[in-house]
Amino acid sequence: MGDHVTAIIVNFNAGDCLARCIESLLASDTLMSIVVVDNDSHDQSINQVMHLAAGDGRIKTLINSENIGFARACNQGLKLVDSDYVCFVNPDSEVAPDTMRLLVEALKNNPDAALAGGWVTNPDGSTQRATWRRLPDAGRSFNEFSRLGGISGDSKAVDLSHRDKPQETLAVEAVSGACMMVRNDRLAQLNGFDEAYFLHCEDLDLMQQINLRGWQVLLVPDAQIMHHQGVSSGDRRAWVERQKHRGMAYYYRKFHAGRASIFTNTLVFTGIYLHMLFRVLTLKLGRGS
Repeated sequence: MGDHVTAIIVNFNAGDCLARCIESLLASDTLMSIVVVDNDSHDQSINQVMHLAAGDGRIKTLINSENIGFARACNQGLKLVDSDYVCFVNPDSEVAPDTMRLLVEALKNNPDAALAGGWVTNPDGSTQRATWRRLPDAGRSFNEFSRLGGISGDSKAVDLSHRDKPQETLAVEAVSGACMMVRNDRLAQLNGFDEAYFLHCEDLDLMQQINLRGWQVLLVPDAQIMHHQGVSSGDRRAWVERQKHRGMAYYYRKFHAGRASIFTNTLVFTGIYLHMLFRVLTLKLGRGS
C-alpha cells in the first residue's frame, strides 16, 4: 500500500462533487486518510460525507459554524494530521487511483522538493489553466491580464499550461492548487497557510515561500486530476472575484511592494482594483441579461 497520505478537503457547498472526490481518494493504491473541513455548507454535501464517515474510520469531519475561509480551514485540518504527507484537494476534484502514490514518489525521489502537483484537466479532457505556472510579479501579471505575454513563443505571462505536456517530472515555480501534495514537516516549518487570505492566492503564497526557502515545487505529469472548476462559487461568483483580487493585492504587498517604486505599486494596485471591477460588473450584467 505504500506511504500514508492524509487528504484535507475544505468544503463549501460542493454538492455531489464532494462525495465523488472522496470516493476517488479512497480508491487510491496507497494508504489514505481524509479530513473534511466544512465551512458552514447549506447544501447536503457534508451530510453525505458524515454518512460515509459513519462506516469508514478513514474519514474525519470538522464542521465550522461559519465560513472561516480556505487557509484557516486548511490549518484546522492540519491539526488532525499525523502522516508524513498531506494532500490538499479541492472538493470538486477527482484523482486517478495512482495519483497519490505518484506524487509521494516524486517527493521521495527529490529530497529538495517540498510540494508536488499533478496534471489537471477539465471534465472535457483539456488542460486546465494554472496546471503549470510561474509565480506572479508585476511584469508577469501585466502580461497575463493584457494577453501580451502569449505573443512570443516563450510566454512571459504567469500561466504556462498551454505548453506541451512534459514527459517526466519537472521542478517548476508553481502548480495548480486543486491538488497539492506537501511534506508535513516542511509545512510545519512554514506554519501552514497564511490565514490573511480568505479565498484564493494562499496556494501561490505557499509555493512562493517554498521557493524562497530554496526548496522545490514539482510538476508530475503522470499524476492525473480532473477538476470541475468553480462548483462551490455557485451564485456567489462576484463575491468570489472580490476575494480573489483581495488575495492578489495581499500577495503583491507581502512579496513585492517593498522592493518596488511608488509608481509601480500604484499601477499594480490600481490594475488589480480595475480588473476586479471589470470582472464583477461583467458577472452582474451577464446575470441580468
